[in-house]
Amino acid sequence: MGSKRHRSKTEATLLHTVYSLPGRITLSFALLLPLCVAFNLDVDTPSVYSGPEGSYFGYSVDFYMTNTPGSESIIVGAPKANTSQPYIREGGSVFYCPWNHGQAQCKNVEFDRQAEFKSHQWFGATVRAHSDSVLACAPLYSWRTKQDTPESDVTGSCYLSVNNFTKFVEYAPCRTEFHGAKGQGYCQGGFSADFTKDGKVVLGGPGSYFWQGMTHFLLTDIHLMDLLVGAPMFMVRDSDGRLEELGRVYVYLQTGPLELVPQLPHLTGTQTFGRFGSSIAPLGDLNQDGFNDVAIGSPFGGKDEQGLVFIYNGYTKGLREKPSQVLAGQWASNAPPAPPASFGFTLRGGKDLDQNGYPDLIVGAFGVDKAVQLDRLKQKQKGVVRRALFLDTQQANLQRNLKVPNNAKFCHETKIYLRDEKEFRDKLSSIYIALNFSLHPQAAADKHGLRPILNYQTTELIEQKAQILLDCGEDNICVPDLKLSVHGDRKEVHMGDDNSLTLTFNARNDGGGAYEAELYVVLPPEADYSGIARNNESLTQLTCSYETENQTRYLSCDLGNPMKSGTNLWAGLRFTVPRLKDTRKVVQFDMQIRRYVSPFHSSACVETIVSRPDKVFLLLPNRRVTKNVAVEQEIGPPVQHIYELVNNGPSRISHTALQLKCPLGTRFMYPLEVTTQGPVNCTTQNVVNPLNLKSCSSVECWTLQCNVGLLDKGTSAILQVRSRLWAETFITVSFVRLSKIAWSLSLLLSFFPMVSFFKRLSQLSFCS
Repeated sequence: MGSKRHRSKTEATLLHTVYSLPGRITLSFALLLPLCVAFNLDVDTPSVYSGPEGSYFGYSVDFYMTNTPGSESIIVGAPKANTSQPYIREGGSVFYCPWNHGQAQCKNVEFDRQAEFKSHQWFGATVRAHSDSVLACAPLYSWRTKQDTPESDVTGSCYLSVNNFTKFVEYAPCRTEFHGAKGQGYCQGGFSADFTKDGKVVLGGPGSYFWQGMTHFLLTDIHLMDLLVGAPMFMVRDSDGRLEELGRVYVYLQTGPLELVPQLPHLTGTQTFGRFGSSIAPLGDLNQDGFNDVAIGSPFGGKDEQGLVFIYNGYTKGLREKPSQVLAGQWASNAPPAPPASFGFTLRGGKDLDQNGYPDLIVGAFGVDKAVQLDRLKQKQKGVVRRALFLDTQQANLQRNLKVPNNAKFCHETKIYLRDEKEFRDKLSSIYIALNFSLHPQAAADKHGLRPILNYQTTELIEQKAQILLDCGEDNICVPDLKLSVHGDRKEVHMGDDNSLTLTFNARNDGGGAYEAELYVVLPPEADYSGIARNNESLTQLTCSYETENQTRYLSCDLGNPMKSGTNLWAGLRFTVPRLKDTRKVVQFDMQIRRYVSPFHSSACVETIVSRPDKVFLLLPNRRVTKNVAVEQEIGPPVQHIYELVNNGPSRISHTALQLKCPLGTRFMYPLEVTTQGPVNCTTQNVVNPLNLKSCSSVECWTLQCNVGLLDKGTSAILQVRSRLWAETFITVSFVRLSKIAWSLSLLLSFFPMVSFFKRLSQLSFCS
């Protein structure tokens, strides 16, 4: 199809002839092609967690993910919730919410059962989790230095839960027994809190609004941490010179140890009083481009101040100026004096809660007592991308009304063109074209009042297919020779460490073009994918996607479409290995090169002498025909065939078919037993063919069909057939006729590469 495959629009002509159909005819053309996909954060099917009304449920949130399978959940703070403790009003609470797609039920966790004055302490205003430990704080907790005195100091207090809520301990560093005149002071310990990587607790006192939202994470380099600072009450002057509160986020890129350089321009909000920058959360590499992304909350922005969350993608110079996605709150605020919905007041991201290979984001909306978990979309269909379109309409469908005279032949020509090769991936599959024709419902009658009809023997649907011309030789069949080598930057990893690891690989193609070539990496359970290695200019910057299928996490990186002959590229992938266990001593990454293979499998008929003995001598004068055969020795001399299929590598073969045929019309051999060694499963059936020929392709044959399973390099599968020659055939047939007859067994070997993970064709040897 077409003259040059590198042209952006390659034309082809469709000629269709309609015979003797008087009247008006409607022609409908359709190009039947595959779909294209894209991904983003899924806002259509979020998991929503709800708490008691008016409790400020969602004021703080975090992921709670232990090493126990199935324990994935989130924790949510509700600082104005009432508890079962007597005489305490709005003491606050923390809720444990197991993950469940859709609506989820949450339960209260009792951190503190001591009866003392704790009303309005805002317990749950801060919650943080690390492994099986949870830290929950009450920054407005008040402590009386002396009993029976009305004065109290807001010292703040925190509780630490360990071992999956089985043990609790109070942590209040600002509270002492000091009886000074100035009391304890207003420490408000626990206003902010976090865990270090090794599980140590860090507490903070209240800071200015400028530092309300702050986070640090890797934006541009694997070794240097960058800093984001939120200023939600930042003001700018409008065109009239009046101040507007828009909010701002400052991005500081670390160019060297303790060297922070601001990224310009700063990220500034667009919603007046939206408090842009109130919360900031790293998301990990959301779009799998090798750079980490970030979510920024504007809890009072958007329609009716329901709240907004902005998603910004990272790139080589920091964060992009415009958000790639804006998430809007979907709940209306309660009536005053209730606060606004505050969707985006708190954010947590960068964890995979549902273990589907996609990073999740938790958004708190304490004004409506909600917490929302959003997952990245699995390549959701956004529309149809056709490889070919009709030139007249620029669409994949074309409809024409034609008027055909009586007893006349009419031809209609239309053109289709191939889109630019950058707009689609599949270049090997056929392009199917369908033509359907029918009579126009308003076709006019002739002078006798008769209306045209279609010949009932004529099909109304015509289907044809066209192939895209490839640079693969005269037969248009590509046979690449793909090779892969990998080495890591470290040979050992240690328990208790994140174990940053970079795997550098070399991918080569020494054969023909490999279409839709990709690197396929299966991640071990101990490792997580971090992104593309970008600290070496000599490495190719690939596009990779992180997927999960049947609980197998894998990475797919585009190597070219096609990966041309002579391609030799180097690239690197970054991982962390945080989940080491002492039960395993090796962390294994499975890396393969895959390519698209045409659905037509390759097969070859192999003829070889593999008999034991290879020559059989019949003593015809000493044999007589036995009409009723009772034992196998009466049939004829024994013959044993052994077929061995060996995989010489370097790749494994996932599916091979062996088919053995022996003539039955004039009985040649009588099969007695079939035995196998290795991954071989055989079945038999008789195929009747009416042609009177002496080859297995056209006469009745005894057929043995065998399916060979996975063959690793250096392994083999053996088929052994024990049989006897049918002596009666040689006795009853005259010598003249016998000399003109040749009997043979044919073996058909079929190799199915389209179901193999290793797309490089392995070398096959057939031995006897």
